[in-house]
Amino acid sequence: MKPSENIKLATRKQRVSFDGNQYNTCIIEGRLFFIATELRDIVGISNIQQYFEIHSRQNETCYVRGVASGKLSSRKAVSESAVRRVALRRKRSNLIKLVETMRASYSMPIAKTTSDDLIDSVAPIEPTKPVVTPVASVDPELKRMVERLQASNDALKAMVAKLQPKPSGYVDGLQRQSKNNITAKTTAQVAADYGYSLAGFKAKLVGFGMIEDNEMIELSGSLSRQGRDILKNYPKITDEQLWTIKGQITLYELLAAKDVIPLIDKLNDIETGYNISI
Repeated sequence: MKPSENIKLATRKQRVSFDGNQYNTCIIEGRLFFIATELRDIVGISNIQQYFEIHSRQNETCYVRGVASGKLSSRKAVSESAVRRVALRRKRSNLIKLVETMRASYSMPIAKTTSDDLIDSVAPIEPTKPVVTPVASVDPELKRMVERLQASNDALKAMVAKLQPKPSGYVDGLQRQSKNNITAKTTAQVAADYGYSLAGFKAKLVGFGMIEDNEMIELSGSLSRQGRDILKNYPKITDEQLWTIKGQITLYELLAAKDVIPLIDKLNDIETGYNISI
């Protein structure tokens, strides 16, 4: 990799004396880095840059800007984790002491060295904690306004919930009956579900144009076209006439559009009603 392809910005730099030599270090992205060529003698390898290139892991080497002979130049830097691993491999205890001395110069906690020293095992520098400015006291009138708006918002949410269609316990019951192979009810039983007598229920259906009031008393309009899907003993409607599950649900949908609902759904409305005042 060319130096120009992997140049990092050092946020902090230190030059420290150790065992009669000068060593330059820097902090890059919260981690401690050393200048590779300055470690040649202490590691005991002449081609130290190539050695670190071979034995370093991803993100453990990079290049940093320096000044040489009055000109900008790039110098290979190697991370603390790579240096610790080389120290263990080559049994260089003084190299470990150098690392700890450098960490001390930055007031960094001493990191433990392991046999497989990864980058994440080295504690980064603790970031400076931001200064928290005390929040000024809230204006009482503004606080009351916020509370009133919150109360209005809660009331509106309740109104929306009330206006949304509620699930029908009656239809749920029909669907459960269908699963249990209870497939039909007599006209008298359907009338009772809505709180009507048989005669009153028939009169209600006639008034809505759902059945024809003639000698046969039969389904009319779109219901007539559905025929036996709605009535088992199509077409005459009697007290013993059987309404299929589909017929009962179809009838429920038509009557609900005219604000006629079964007794069980009326009871649910009472139990879940809202008392709202703004």
